[in-house]
Amino acid sequence: MKNARSLFRILSRRTAFSIPMVATLLCLAPHLAYAQTTAWSAGSFNVDVPNVVRRSNIVLAQANVSPYTSMPLGNGTLGAAVWAANGFTAQLNRGDTFPDRKSPGQVTIPGLSAMTNASNFSAYLDLYDGTLYESGGGMTATTYVTQNNELVVDVTGANPSVSQTVQGNLWSPRSPTAAASGSIATLAETWQDSGTAGSGATFGSLLAITAGGQGVTASVVNSTTIQLQFTPNTNGSFRVVIGAPSWTGGNAQTTATSLFGSDATVASSTLLTRTLAGGITAGRARIS
Repeated sequence: MKNARSLFRILSRRTAFSIPMVATLLCLAPHLAYAQTTAWSAGSFNVDVPNVVRRSNIVLAQANVSPYTSMPLGNGTLGAAVWAANGFTAQLNRGDTFPDRKSPGQVTIPGLSAMTNASNFSAYLDLYDGTLYESGGGMTATTYVTQNNELVVDVTGANPSVSQTVQGNLWSPRSPTAAASGSIATLAETWQDSGTAGSGATFGSLLAITAGGQGVTASVVNSTTIQLQFTPNTNGSFRVVIGAPSWTGGNAQTTATSLFGSDATVASSTLLTRTLAGGITAGRARIS
């Protein structure tokens, strides 16, 4: 409007301009001003896409302890709803566990309550790379879904002398097979789509957990709960990797071992860079 008023004052002094001509130029004035900030340059559009998207990042003013305020992560196949109950809770969901879209399970990391209960807790979901960044009490957690269907939780600032626990569980009436060996624990279940209009095909879910830290030990708590115990690395870092690949039966331990590879211990920058190069997207995970 300021530019338009200035233009009007200049033109009004020139009697050679008719009122309709002045009106036309005033309509063009905003577009003349905008031309200086257009994204069109040198014959193509030049837009800072990452930071344009990041203007809409979801920022948490406090820990999201309710599942109704969970943060959505995903890669188009695997979705995870993440919230701060019990320090850290994530529910995993896949799009191919027909016919009822059954969840592979929930995972909790109670040790992260030192972060989520801190008075200086803060967090935001980066909508461009689909990554949740949390910090508080001297700790940080970076959480994302990889292109090969793993949920990764990378932690720094933990007390290296305090033991950490991770639990994965399902619930009644689910009836998985729970198993543990070395540093990997699994919950595997299959079922037939045998309803009235069912396909008769076999479907299933597999939840696998492992961690990068010291003395990682996997165990079976009961028929629906598996657990990891370990201490952080000497620098206070640790990583939890939660896998949920496509599953219709087989050897759960072998499948989980192949899925994880070295992802529990590879450098954080390497894993995150490789994952982002694979094309992470944020996706709403269904709570069920």
